[in-house]
Amino acid sequence: MKFKFGAALMAALLISGAAADAKPKVKPAKGVARPGMLILYSEPNFNGDTYEFVKARTQVPMEWNIRSVAVAPGESWEVCEKARFKAPCMTLDQSYANSGDVGITGMIGSLRPTAAKTK
Repeated sequence: MKFKFGAALMAALLISGAAADAKPKVKPAKGVARPGMLILYSEPNFNGDTYEFVKARTQVPMEWNIRSVAVAPGESWEVCEKARFKAPCMTLDQSYANSGDVGITGMIGSLRPTAAKTK
């Protein structure tokens, strides 16, 4: 009797485990950052290595040139060429598959989220 109960329990666990494994895994869309995040990519079209930021950085240590940028919808980030938010700076309020379209072709020195827009 114990064996049947154990076998039935084991079969139920295996079936539920298999069902859990069969669920499709959702990948975030390319070029879309999660809320509160800015993502810098080493390649155009949101490919290559990434740096992810969730707060202001007075210095951004980088090992490669930026080729694309993802900003969460409805958010904006200020990126500056120099450390400590020294000009020239620009505000990004959308993602760019080719960061060169807005003049970012190398590295940046600092970045920070900007105040939320009011409607």
